[in-house]
Amino acid sequence: MSSMSSTNNVENIDSPPPANPEDKESVPNPNSPPSSKKPKRIHKYWNKDKIEIVKKMLLLPETQKMSVRNISKLVDMSTASVHKLRRNTFPDIIGDPLKDYDIQKRGSKKKDQSNVQSELLDLLKANNTFTIQEMIENSPADFPKTKTTIRKYIKSIGWSKKRAGKERYDKKYSPKAINFLKAYRSKVLNTPTEKLFFFSETCIDLQNSPVYGWAPLDVTPIVVIPNSKSKCVSFLCTIGLDGLVNYRVVEGAYKMTFLLEYMADLVKILPEDAVIVMDDIPMHMSHHMDHFKSRVEYLPRHSPQLNPIESFFRVIEIKFDAIHPPPATRDDIIVNISSIMNQYDQHSFSDFYSDMLKFLENVPVKIS
Repeated sequence: MSSMSSTNNVENIDSPPPANPEDKESVPNPNSPPSSKKPKRIHKYWNKDKIEIVKKMLLLPETQKMSVRNISKLVDMSTASVHKLRRNTFPDIIGDPLKDYDIQKRGSKKKDQSNVQSELLDLLKANNTFTIQEMIENSPADFPKTKTTIRKYIKSIGWSKKRAGKERYDKKYSPKAINFLKAYRSKVLNTPTEKLFFFSETCIDLQNSPVYGWAPLDVTPIVVIPNSKSKCVSFLCTIGLDGLVNYRVVEGAYKMTFLLEYMADLVKILPEDAVIVMDDIPMHMSHHMDHFKSRVEYLPRHSPQLNPIESFFRVIEIKFDAIHPPPATRDDIIVNISSIMNQYDQHSFSDFYSDMLKFLENVPVKIS
């Protein structure tokens, strides 16, 4: 038994290992037709050792006449590359030292992108809302004309497209509006500040106060509130440089009769040479107001920054929103608004006035 086992072991050692099924494809089949594929080209590159060998052979008299083919076999390089090295290093006059020659690797030279990047940056700074197509249409002739290339250049300068904030610019005034604004500025700047009184109105709603609710993280809670247009409280107000002059509060929207009653009371309080500044809404410019128009100066349209009372209303709204718990009825609103307004009887509005006058003095040059 032992002899049989030993012979089996010997046979196993001498016999070749079993073929791996995965290696079947790598073993060429003599019966298969010749492949039409070209052998893969192997790229060879110069190194310092190979260059030194060729230079020594060019300097030694016994090897100077050696053929390029033999040199290429010796350094394992192509005959074309050896020819190029020999041509660029061999001296023009026999006996002179070899020329210095820098062997560069294959590949295209990296293009200078600074000009394209600067042009693209100027284009984006001029109008940062351009689409890729608009950049192509508004770019110079030598500028890249493919969207993919422009996207790469935008990425290289560190820019990206995102949601933009909005910044208002000065409205272009029509000739009629320019003349109106000129007259208003002349009137206000030539009137003593203590004789300027600003009138306006606003509305406080039951849903003006902020509402808080629960929601998952990163989700804004939505609270359904009833439509309460008829449950607002309107109040009319007039301020002067030294404080609150007069105010009236009414449930819901006020009517023309209420405005006329308020103006009649206001005229009795103010000095005879006082100027009342108000918005040019249709109700204020109605023929029912003809009795008061001699003392009224209308604001230019879309000019809330010229009315200091708008800043005062923002203060009132902030204080009203801070009330906790928030008012639940219109009577609660009237009580709270009256309480807030009474705090400003002797309050100086000089800051609001100075901001308005500063803006008026710095009106765009194109209308001066």
